Amino acid sequence: MEPVFDQTGKVVAWLRGEHLLDLRGQHVAFLRNYWLISYRGVYLGRFYKAWFRDLKGQAVGFLRKPSGLPTPPATEAPPAPPQPAPTPRPPLFGVPPLAVRPAPVWSKLAWDVFVGLVTEDPSPAEAPPAAPAAKPAPETVSDVDLTVTPSARDVSTTSRDRSSFRLRRSLMPAVEEVMTLVRKLSPEEVDELFRRLTAYDQSEWEKERLEMTPAPQARG
Repeated sequence: MEPVFDQTGKVVAWLRGEHLLDLRGQHVAFLRNYWLISYRGVYLGRFYKAWFRDLKGQAVGFLRKPSGLPTPPATEAPPAPPQPAPTPRPPLFGVPPLAVRPAPVWSKLAWDVFVGLVTEDPSPAEAPPAAPAAKPAPETVSDVDLTVTPSARDVSTTSRDRSSFRLRRSLMPAVEEVMTLVRKLSPEEVDELFRRLTAYDQSEWEKERLEMTPAPQARG
């Protein structure tokens, strides 16, 4: 087993083949074609070039000698690995999300939050604002505000927000049709579809990475 370190250099997990274990040896997630998936069937992030990254491409953990950025910290001496628990049966999971290019920064997610062991409560500064108090219902016709109608457009949304919403709404029938077809596939066909999507996703990811890498300048 290989130790997994977080951004402080502390050992937070163990990787045994394609199985991710916590410090007690319990299985928390597994790898499938570069994706890290929980045993609830949730896509947690990606594992690539010894980096564990969240769904935004930001680094959360790493193995020894990772390739690329961010710069890993000095690591502590790993303890003796735990005794692995029996491997659970893999869950059913859907089509993977769209992968993003690796970011050269650390994620704000703690490791335990990343793998779903604990939930993160929003800080008071990040807590959503309280909903405004509802106005009392008018008691007479004279109390009704005729300047606002139920069909009035919400001016708090921009035209870009509305166009994005319309685009997502227009795509919903196609998404539902695709998911209906996926549900009819056999487990072998789902695995093959997963493999092809991951291969295509990986090739596009590599293209973006190469485009971001500056070409060496020829000497004069």
